[in-house]
Amino acid sequence: MITRLPFSLAPHQPGRAPAHRRRPFAQALALLAACAGPADAQPAAAETEAELPTVEIVGRTESGTYQAGDATGAKTELPLRELPQSVRVVTRQAIDDLGATRLDDVLDYVGGVSRQHSFGGLWDNVAIRGLPGNENTGMATLLNGFSSNRGFNAPRDLAGVERIEFLKGTAAALYGSSEPGGTLNVVSKRPLWKAAHSVEGYAGSQGLKRGAVDSTGPLGENLAYRLNAAVENRGSLRDHVDSHRQVLAPAVTWKLGRDTVLEYVGEFLRHRTPLDRGVVAVDNQLGALPRSRFLGEPADGDMTVQNQTHQFVLSHDWSADWRSRVGLSYRETSLKGYSTEASRLLANGDLWRQRRWRDFESHDIALQAELQGKVRNGALEHELLLGTEYFRFRMDSVMLRANPTAANPYAINVYNPVYGQAQPTPTANTDTLERQTNTALYVQDAIHLAPDWRLVAGVRVDNYRQSLLNRRNDSTASQSPSATSPRLGLSWLPTPQWTVYANAGRSFRPNTGSDAAGHGFSPESGRALELGSKWESRD
Repeated sequence: MITRLPFSLAPHQPGRAPAHRRRPFAQALALLAACAGPADAQPAAAETEAELPTVEIVGRTESGTYQAGDATGAKTELPLRELPQSVRVVTRQAIDDLGATRLDDVLDYVGGVSRQHSFGGLWDNVAIRGLPGNENTGMATLLNGFSSNRGFNAPRDLAGVERIEFLKGTAAALYGSSEPGGTLNVVSKRPLWKAAHSVEGYAGSQGLKRGAVDSTGPLGENLAYRLNAAVENRGSLRDHVDSHRQVLAPAVTWKLGRDTVLEYVGEFLRHRTPLDRGVVAVDNQLGALPRSRFLGEPADGDMTVQNQTHQFVLSHDWSADWRSRVGLSYRETSLKGYSTEASRLLANGDLWRQRRWRDFESHDIALQAELQGKVRNGALEHELLLGTEYFRFRMDSVMLRANPTAANPYAINVYNPVYGQAQPTPTANTDTLERQTNTALYVQDAIHLAPDWRLVAGVRVDNYRQSLLNRRNDSTASQSPSATSPRLGLSWLPTPQWTVYANAGRSFRPNTGSDAAGHGFSPESGRALELGSKWESRD
């Protein structure tokens, strides 16, 4: 049970920041005002009619609702109803009403999405449509359209999150590294141009205590900020397993000109908890041990996961139809600490255990450049996207391990655990340095074929390189596979609420780590065909 005690110093969600792009409607009003002065009557024969360009006014708000009109991760202005893809968006209102503070708190409310092995509570892992992510690093996810799961990442905190987009089906034509079941895109909170501040407190079962602050507002005519911070301590269903985290998520929006905006989004997260591998199955039967039983060693202390992310995006509107976007993302992750893990269960209930020390660090830098705009060709309207992406990833992995022996089994009895025995000293086991680079080009075209038909087609080409240095034997393995990932989708809109769609695509995801021989794993690939229907209420 979670009790949420909000205290607002000002309206918590006064609305979204006004867009900084040129507004055709505002231009039309200015034109009308300039022409609205007094004029002398003229003979009817001398009157001429000027045909003004069509002005389309679109207004959407998501604050206070469960509905979302579009998904930024789809990289198109097509409304969700018209997109030939199944997309589920969890809005901030839904997150608040659920009292959710972490990503896995919302997974049970999204169809076709389930939790997976989370490496003892040290990261998120999700399966979409029954297809899980990498067991060693978790599912490939995005943060504001940039990859956010290379390396080692603490469970996603929702303090600085505006919404979560579940894009079901293959998305490699846009992002390259993706799962065949789908892709998850987390959208950060952005600054508002009206001051708003809130303080929230949470208390719940298993010792949950959490405080969060959300503050936003203008710092001048052209600058606005947002700052989210949270501190949390909580217990768990397992004895001796508590977690502690601190989160800081700043954001800044700077209007460099009428049509140019620079945005910064950052995140700093520190998460500490023991590595909890769970309980063992006695005689292949679950339930023989209470779920509160801890089979590790309290003296190991906490594993510490630290993440920091910095994203800069410069966007410019060249005209009412064309805009460009250039983005930079830099991330650092680390995972350090001791753990005691099950190795062999004897008939008398003694569990042999191994002890490990992990020291993992990663650095990830990514660049994106995109040009997006509309082209009209008779009755057809094309929304074109041209993009390129480059990333460079470096992961340093050191692991020490002490395996149990008959002379020193480092054992604990699963029925009557006694902690505090002498701990073995781990010795060298893994010492690797992995480097990955990737250069990609992608294109997408969203076409209005007719009033009731939409076509989305795209393709991405990835040129991927990986090298893996084993410092224990000074050997290097490398590979450089390339991938072409196409995508095609068609939507039919028989009624304003009903959509029938079909799509086909391929997925591509590089792997990290090596096999027993020290060779890198080949990238994973998949193919998907989908036929579906979706309905949207008028409300």
